[in-house]
Amino acid sequence: MLNKKKTVQFSDILKEEVENDVYSVQKTTSTKANNTATTISPEDIKSIKEKLEKPISREVAMEIKKKAILTSDSDAVQDYLFEEDGGQEGEEEEDPSDCLERRIGVKVKDVILIYAWLILGALLIYYVYSSVNTYVVDRNKPATNVAYTAQSKLSFPAVTICNWNTGDDPVNDIALDYCFHATSNDSTHEECKFPITKKKIVSGDQIFSCLVLNNDTRTPLQATKTGYLGTISVIVTIKNVTLSSGEIRSSGVQVTFHNIGETAQDLLLNETKCATPNFDNNFSISKVVSHTIRPTPFTKTFWESSYSAVELVKQRNNKIMVSFAYNTLNIQQVTEYEASNWLQLLGEISGMASTLYGFGFVMFWRTCLWLPIAIKKKSVKVVWEELN
Repeated sequence: MLNKKKTVQFSDILKEEVENDVYSVQKTTSTKANNTATTISPEDIKSIKEKLEKPISREVAMEIKKKAILTSDSDAVQDYLFEEDGGQEGEEEEDPSDCLERRIGVKVKDVILIYAWLILGALLIYYVYSSVNTYVVDRNKPATNVAYTAQSKLSFPAVTICNWNTGDDPVNDIALDYCFHATSNDSTHEECKFPITKKKIVSGDQIFSCLVLNNDTRTPLQATKTGYLGTISVIVTIKNVTLSSGEIRSSGVQVTFHNIGETAQDLLLNETKCATPNFDNNFSISKVVSHTIRPTPFTKTFWESSYSAVELVKQRNNKIMVSFAYNTLNIQQVTEYEASNWLQLLGEISGMASTLYGFGFVMFWRTCLWLPIAIKKKSVKVVWEELN
């Protein structure tokens, strides 16, 4: 039996040339039927060896052996074909993967790769499901960014002061007594020079008696100071409320801050800022601009306020002082934005696919190009080799 050392690879052209050379040698030898023996000349052996610069596969080697066995000096060819690098001969150890491949037609490394692909595929599917679910939730719940824009001066809002008690009865009227603001550097006061108008405002089924301040877009009142030095105060008077037996009623005014040039008609019924008689009611305000994207893009400007009050000394005649000032000249910008979009989703999924499989756009495109060939051959082997 032929002692074989190892399986080796050869190009198709070289295999054909070796086979032709051996066949040529075979023709020059004697056959056993003629009982003649002609040995292979050293030149022929040298010619074959010069062509065997690379190993050949076992199948080709066996064919060469079958053809060379007819020559009287075939052992010289066999010794060369299966020669160990050190010149020593021995039996080749059988590769377990070759055994598995002969039994089930699949290599061990392919089995390992298939299991790895399945496990990593399960992880990728879970990640895609989680990412898509988060994307859907975030689409309905946008995130919010808050920023502050500093200003050297800031327009006051329009201010509407209405009697808390509604109706067209004169008892629910409101009257302006005095309006003033602090001077820039001391505790003296100056009378307000901006227009203050009195009007009836209908909101829903209620009629409000109101005073409207700073509602002319041509001459808006500007604030350059905050706190006390930037305070504007308005003193109003409302009539005493006459109560029937067992009746309970409220007395005071409600205060609404809104955009200049607009009316407070749609705001009065929902207003919660109130001022009580015989007190100086202080409102510390800040301007907020809100940009929302749900349900439709919309920008809204409003004024947040905090309230405090001090008692008016010796005032028991239903006089109400309403004071307001900015606590900061910064504009608070509240902006909604998409917490996640489809580009971020695609990037996250692509990143995970690249981490698990080393899978990118170029590999995806090359795989798509191989698909028609795989369909034509009815085999996924070409695609499998491309991915692995």
